[in-house]
Amino acid sequence: RAPLYQAALEAVLPLHLVTESSILVPDLEPTFDEALYQWEQDYFFEHFAANFSEASEEVLAETRQSDDLRGLVRGLSAEPRRLLHRDFQSSNVMIRDGQAWLIDYQGMRWGIPEYDLASMLYDPYVKLSPEHREELAGYYHQLRLAAGDDEGWETFRSRLDRCAAQRLMQALGAYGNLGLNKGQPDFLRYIPVAVERLQEIAVERGAAPSLAPVLSLRDSRVA
Repeated sequence: RAPLYQAALEAVLPLHLVTESSILVPDLEPTFDEALYQWEQDYFFEHFAANFSEASEEVLAETRQSDDLRGLVRGLSAEPRRLLHRDFQSSNVMIRDGQAWLIDYQGMRWGIPEYDLASMLYDPYVKLSPEHREELAGYYHQLRLAAGDDEGWETFRSRLDRCAAQRLMQALGAYGNLGLNKGQPDFLRYIPVAVERLQEIAVERGAAPSLAPVLSLRDSRVA
């Protein structure tokens, strides 16, 4: 599958090279700023954590206001923005004759390229090993270097971790909302995989360690 993922990363790269000052574009969806990142975290606590976490209401409230989650919002909103697909995941990439085509890009907006990358590499719909994800992250980083970026691997990888934590929180909020409120219970089956990946990123890799107590599942529908 590596060549297919590489083709997808090559297809999204031209978007990620567009800066806010480099081109005039039509009106887009709201920019990823502090308010939108905070909305994603609130969505996670309201639709996932409140319904599926073993943590008490007191612990959830404390975690929601934790320094590392607040720092995540502030840090991501301060990063330079590029053009994003916004829903760059396996279901929104079509492969024909070895070439990747992006679909469902109506959510396109300004944000951090690594948010798109995290959406693909940590996609709960697909089973990817940590080793495979690391190889693909390295491939994308090399594409960026070849395109003129000069950022080192460690800085890039740290930002990817933070974007992955944020994206997985958003995804878990969506699964809870769709599964419990929108009549689409099939989405609940993706919760354990998303929780496992958020545990890896947030706790084991240190992107948002305060999430640890929130990531124990109590709901028999998904555990």
